[in-house]
Amino acid sequence: MPVEDVVSGAVYRISNKASGTWLDTLDGSPDDNTKVSGYSSDAGGKNFWNQLWVLKAIRNMDNRRSMHFTVTNVRSGTVLDLHDGSSANRTRIQGFHSEKDNRNQEWIINEWNNTGYYVFENVQGCTVMDLDDGSKDNGTPVQGYEQQNNNPNQLWKLSRVSRNATEVERTISSQVPARKAIYATDHIEDRTYITLPSSPYNMWDDIWSRCGLKPNKWLWRAQIFDCEDFAIVAKSGVSQWAYDNIRADNISICFGIISCEIRDGHMHGMNWFLDNDANPQNFVFFEPQNRKTTSMVN
Repeated sequence: MPVEDVVSGAVYRISNKASGTWLDTLDGSPDDNTKVSGYSSDAGGKNFWNQLWVLKAIRNMDNRRSMHFTVTNVRSGTVLDLHDGSSANRTRIQGFHSEKDNRNQEWIINEWNNTGYYVFENVQGCTVMDLDDGSKDNGTPVQGYEQQNNNPNQLWKLSRVSRNATEVERTISSQVPARKAIYATDHIEDRTYITLPSSPYNMWDDIWSRCGLKPNKWLWRAQIFDCEDFAIVAKSGVSQWAYDNIRADNISICFGIISCEIRDGHMHGMNWFLDNDANPQNFVFFEPQNRKTTSMVN
């Protein structure tokens, strides 16, 4: 993926070539000077959200090869910052609140020799983002270091886990056949949507404990409430969870409400999301009454 294919405003996971670990903000903390480190993948767990980053182009729009980006953590809302903009090797890279025109927080992102890996060069320090010794250990510091050709400690892979409204609608239309008589009740607004891992159970445990959708607590009863009520509560719970846990702006979780004909004209309400573990991404039904998922592809 050449640098011109990096989507400004999109959400990425960023992994180190040497270690295979992911760029992570400690506990997703919004505090200044928070440690940024390499950490094992935690898809579906609480650290999943600490490992999501928004890449936003801010300068030199006419020259992609020298475009400056900010790199914002989805959970903390803080940006990657080279401490004091120092050019010294092993200068820590940290989470810090965003400051306009602070070059310590601006990064030039270029693909390395068409390998699919990227180098992040700090504009102020002119050093590059480096995982200390390329260690696989959780909590390994991420630092600024002079660039060394083909050093895997300094090479990073970008995995996009967001889609815009057009891409979401395209996925739905391509994977949900008309014969299923499925009708989405959501309006897909023009924004960035985070797609979910196929089994985000830790998140669901948190959401269900708040909104009461734990198994067997509420069961469908005719004329008391409709199946759509469960889907509405689930979506509301996701929105509340996102408000409490996502500090980056202009980000939504791709999770909606849908009604579908299951037999003889009978409509059933449930939720849906896009599975970011799949390539291409799958449209997934989510049953809020029992937390089971069904992929359209499967």
